[in-house]
Amino acid sequence: MVNPKLGDYPFPHLCGAGVVYKVVQALIATGNYNIKVGQEKWWLDMVGIATIADMVPLVGENRVLASYGLKVLRKSRRPGLQKLLTKARINQSFLTEEDVGFTIGPRINAASRMDDPEHAFLMLTATDPGEASNHVEHLEKLNNERKSAVAIMTKELHARLKQLEEIPNVLVLGNPLWRPALVGLAANKLAEEYSRPVFLWGRDGNNVIKGSCRSGGGVSVVRLMETASAVFQEHGGHHMSGGFSINDEHIFSLSTALNQAFCTLGSEALIPTIYEVDYALSLEDVFGE
Repeated sequence: MVNPKLGDYPFPHLCGAGVVYKVVQALIATGNYNIKVGQEKWWLDMVGIATIADMVPLVGENRVLASYGLKVLRKSRRPGLQKLLTKARINQSFLTEEDVGFTIGPRINAASRMDDPEHAFLMLTATDPGEASNHVEHLEKLNNERKSAVAIMTKELHARLKQLEEIPNVLVLGNPLWRPALVGLAANKLAEEYSRPVFLWGRDGNNVIKGSCRSGGGVSVVRLMETASAVFQEHGGHHMSGGFSINDEHIFSLSTALNQAFCTLGSEALIPTIYEVDYALSLEDVFGE
């Protein structure tokens, strides 16, 4: 198993693509793959997109991957990316973190949320400009459908919240008709609006209840799920966002369990603040001897 949280690896917060990139670096370093050491830097465009879009903390190694990922993205010759940026009216040479998070990421993710993730893969790997353009148009269509579905879901959520006498510390809502792949987007909006953690669920095509959660008010959703783990079938993620599945018999106790976890944890529910020290400045450095 390759996991940065195991052993003594110095940075445990890599996203999945970041972990794969580190594995690729290690494999290339063996000299067994006829790939020059350093060639992998030109794949940082993909790692940068994933690191930014996955909302992992942009500190330490993630910050390096995102920063150099943006540099490579601005020079990327991938026809799919170029067509996507043209469609979104983004100047590739001045691409920003916001462009990745709010324009590129959502269109790539729309493939798996609304259809088949292979559409995004084919767009990113296309070598023919015409083929790439077709994939971009399909992703644009899926993204528009995604925005419409999330808007309808958010409207329903607001209507249900207005009926509550008091807004709980942890918002937990669901609907068996909602797509689990979309609830995270609505959770983002609610977490920002209500400044508290939000857990939303729906039922997938296999009749399994799945959900997504987002942090709000500085509360770690992972710590909430770990404390209320008895009600979950599966759960995982990081401080800012996560996912879960749950059995039917626990769906009505989910809100109670998470709000009890919030009260039990108290200040321990808060996401720890990470301060990176560049240099220890002494009084002698300031005033001289």
